[in-house]
Amino acid sequence: MKICHIIDLYEPYAGGGSGTYTQRIASRMAEEHQVIVITQKPYRGVASLAPEIGVRDRARVYRFYPLNLYFTYSADKAPAWMKPFWHLFNLWNPHPYYAIRKILKQEKPDIVHTHTIGGFSLATFSAIKSAGCPHVCTLHGYALLSPWSALMRRDQVIRKFNLWERQFTRFTRFFSMSVDLALFPSQFIMDMHLKNGFFPNSKCLKLPIGIELSGVKKITKDYQTIDILYTGGLIKTKGAQVLIDSFKQLSNPNIRLHIVGRGYYEQELRRMAGSDSRITFHGFVTSEQLNELGLRANVAVIPSLFYENAPAVILESFQAGTPVVGSNIGGIPEIIEDGYNGRLFTAGDSGELKEVLESLVNSPAELERLSKGAAESVKKYDMKQHVKKLVKLYGEVKG
Repeated sequence: MKICHIIDLYEPYAGGGSGTYTQRIASRMAEEHQVIVITQKPYRGVASLAPEIGVRDRARVYRFYPLNLYFTYSADKAPAWMKPFWHLFNLWNPHPYYAIRKILKQEKPDIVHTHTIGGFSLATFSAIKSAGCPHVCTLHGYALLSPWSALMRRDQVIRKFNLWERQFTRFTRFFSMSVDLALFPSQFIMDMHLKNGFFPNSKCLKLPIGIELSGVKKITKDYQTIDILYTGGLIKTKGAQVLIDSFKQLSNPNIRLHIVGRGYYEQELRRMAGSDSRITFHGFVTSEQLNELGLRANVAVIPSLFYENAPAVILESFQAGTPVVGSNIGGIPEIIEDGYNGRLFTAGDSGELKEVLESLVNSPAELERLSKGAAESVKKYDMKQHVKKLVKLYGEVKG
């Protein structure tokens, strides 16, 4: 089978979990199928508007810069005045429409699987339809529901769409009508889209993401010092400030907080941490370094303030035998089973998070029990089986 994946950011520019996930499934599929990836690259002159072809993990990768004001990967560095114009152009951008349609007509894939398409715009859906290709779409976020793709407006969770957002949804909903199969990593994100009228002509399924389980390194965790790990973007919606506030309320000298990631909110987080020598900012780290931190961590924390879909970092923590404390919001409680592989707390409630962390820090035996639950939980997310399910679904869509 010839399979085409379309995603805005792909290695080496993977900006989040969706890019990493797509790279993993593409690599797996390329072992038995012909795989094509269409993705973006930075602007480096007019020549970068035309696709270039390379190979990564046995997949043929087409990269081009979709004509707009800035590269999606560098959005956090773009001036504020530029962003509304970028989003306006990105409603339906004719350049990626023609570029993607040309690639699809040339390659003639049996199936096209779209992931995040920021920067390519909804013209991607039009190009797939024009090329006559069966279309599978995985929803990794909420970009179809609102111009605020985290579903947060002025740092508050959106509970009701305003007039502009309803018009936006009416526009984007039209393009969802051409999708053959819509896949949702969490029931939460599936319900959010279906209740707003998306994918009326599609078969819709919840399909949790997969993770590689083979060749995973294991170590015996040390509970003399309790290591708490945060991995993610250092942006306000991810809630690292809630974690730092909670951690600083703990007086135990034998605990450490490791913060991995980067983002515009880093300086404020460092200011909050102050002179607390128990808190370490690691910045960007290699995958090997992250794996090592994950293996040594006694507990990971996902303090998100917004409707997370299905954070891969939870599964990566489970893979290392590390239980996870997470906000009880979005799709997080579909993965974390409170009291079995981690704990849940009310999003944004630093006092409640402090109490949860304190109870775990004071009970290494409980942490060890949760660690065993985490290691057992991850087995049902095996990437090998996940890819088999995907390929079977492709065959059903292809007919």
